[in-house]
Amino acid sequence: MLSRIWRDAETAARHALVTPEIGREAYGRLLLGNDEPTIAL
Repeated sequence: MLSRIWRDAETAARHALVTPEIGREAYGRLLLGNDEPTIAL
């Protein structure tokens, strides 16, 4: 159960509203037609 909570928190922390840089990168890739996934480190 604790691992599920941890996983959910990690996923939420990578959301575009929490980290705007990821959202901007994903939007830029979409505009340029690049379908490669954005990787958050």
